[in-house]
Amino acid sequence: ARELLATFGIQAPEKLMRWMALGEDGAVVPLRRDRLLVVSPTRSDETNEIFQKITGRSENTLVLQHEAADFALGGSATDSLVGELCSMDISCLADDVWIATRLANCEVMLRRLTKGCVNYRLMCSPADAGFLFNVLIDVTKECGGSVVGFNDYLGMLKGEPDDTD
Repeated sequence: ARELLATFGIQAPEKLMRWMALGEDGAVVPLRRDRLLVVSPTRSDETNEIFQKITGRSENTLVLQHEAADFALGGSATDSLVGELCSMDISCLADDVWIATRLANCEVMLRRLTKGCVNYRLMCSPADAGFLFNVLIDVTKECGGSVVGFNDYLGMLKGEPDDTD
């Protein structure tokens, strides 16, 4: 798998539980020692030749165009929420590192953040997004939280007041 990426000038991390940036928002992530996930950057000027020649699986490398559902999770109960739904012990994760895991029985990329109002980012396939969103809503409401839309999230990042009571 690493040899295939090398032919396109792309490096992959040697260790599991690590990821490497690819362009502005793409990533190369080891799923197992012999299997890699490559997610293309969203900007077309960053698109590498690999995304034009390979779609889907080639050998032990899965190449995806950037069409993942992206979630932002924040708040005081986020660690317990993610811990309840995740199949692995998240307390041992390094901060600001993408990992491949399962959340609510869906394969996701998960990243714990250390700055700002968001504690976790996660990405999943569009096919799992609706199910995962509904599970996240249910668990969030059970924990006394609420769901905000994208515009609300952008407002929080800018420090704008919340107009929803």
